[in-house]
Amino acid sequence: MSDSIKLCDPSEVDAASGPIKLCDPAAEKQIPGAIKLCGGGCLAVSEVMVTGPLAATVGAQYDVNSSDGGPFEWSISGGAINAYGLVTSVDGACGTGSVTAKNRCGSGSMVIMFPSGQWVEQSCECSNTACEGLAAGESRETIDGLSRRVDYLYPAWMQPIYGYPWPCNNYDNAYPDNVTCDGTNNQSCKSTFYSWECP
Repeated sequence: MSDSIKLCDPSEVDAASGPIKLCDPAAEKQIPGAIKLCGGGCLAVSEVMVTGPLAATVGAQYDVNSSDGGPFEWSISGGAINAYGLVTSVDGACGTGSVTAKNRCGSGSMVIMFPSGQWVEQSCECSNTACEGLAAGESRETIDGLSRRVDYLYPAWMQPIYGYPWPCNNYDNAYPDNVTCDGTNNQSCKSTFYSWECP
């Protein structure tokens, strides 16, 4: 049995070279799915991982980590990105979005943050442990990618233990459950959580 196979239209095969040899069987085992069919087909869906900065500013460069060599078509949910994964504009974009790379064998994307945006409060909770290390009246901000958290330890005269249960939402009625820092449990630390959104 021959170790070669015809994959294309006979007119695409050089008569002098004969049938197209698929690959060395040993190489096929070492690089599974690496063979590309004529006409741009795929033997298997390729996993595409987009890498690059979280902050999508003009000049930000995004790349692809994939078993398939491309070429890749780039797109961005706001602004513009060129054929090489370089952001060329963020006009009209705000909040969060995504950068996507796609080719004939698969696609992948990553979440990004546009420069235009603001931290919007989403929820809050009260506890007696989250403010460890803070003095009364101090706050601590933690930003991790797309999320922001602020822990605040009430000053002594405001702490619920002294009989002043302060609502987690500062009386702005933002939450229907009206979460409060319950003085009976000595919950004098308020943690507020934010997400990056359009102004």
